[in-house]
Amino acid sequence: MGNRDCPVGNVVGIRAGTVSRQPALVPATADEALVQLVDTLGEPRHFCLDIPGFPVSGVLANHREASWALEAHTCKTGIPDVSIATIDQLLSQNDLAAAPGTLRYTRFDACVEVVTFRNVDAPAHTPELMVRQDAPLVVNPCSGAIEQSFVLDDAGRLRSLLDEEKCLTIGEQAFEAGNRAPGEPWLRRALTFSACTDAAADRQTWALTAPTS
Repeated sequence: MGNRDCPVGNVVGIRAGTVSRQPALVPATADEALVQLVDTLGEPRHFCLDIPGFPVSGVLANHREASWALEAHTCKTGIPDVSIATIDQLLSQNDLAAAPGTLRYTRFDACVEVVTFRNVDAPAHTPELMVRQDAPLVVNPCSGAIEQSFVLDDAGRLRSLLDEEKCLTIGEQAFEAGNRAPGEPWLRRALTFSACTDAAADRQTWALTAPTS
C-alpha cells in the first residue's frame, strides 16, 4: 500500500482484535494530504473528506462517532494548531497512487471502505458485484478488500474499483458542525458513492491538497 511511514506514537487498539497507532501531533509529512472538493459550494475554506467526531486519542473504537458514515467537513486549514486539527482529514497520497489505490488515514492506519452487499450471507440473497446508488462510506482497518480500492482519475473523480461508474459525491445540503470560533461555524455535508455524471461534476471533482496553517 505504498509508503506506510507516518508520524506515530504509542501502539493502541482501533477495535477488538486489531491494532492502530496513536496519532503524533506533528506537522504533516510530504505524503500526507487532504482530499478536498475543488468547488467551494459556498464554503470558501472548501470541504474535505473527514471522520465524524474528533478521535484525538487515536483509538477509533473509543469514539462512537468514528463508526458513523464518513462525511465532508470544512477543511481544517488556515488555523492555529493545524497539525492537531487535521488528524482526521490526513490521507496518504502514495497509497492512493498505488495499484490498487486506497484512501488510508495515516494517523490511524485505517482505510475508507464503501458499504456494499457483496458478502452478505442470507437465504435467497444473490451477491451484488456492484456498488449501490448513494452507498455510504465508513472507516475500517485496512484489509486490501475491493471495497477499499479506489482510483483518482485525470478528471478528479474518485471512483470505486468495485464499480467504476460510481464516484465519491458530496451531498447537496450543508449543515452546521460546531463552531471554530464565534460566528465561524464549521460545515458538513453527506458523502456517498453515486453515479458519475456531468450534472454532478461540481460535487464529484476532488484534488489532493497540502494542509496549511
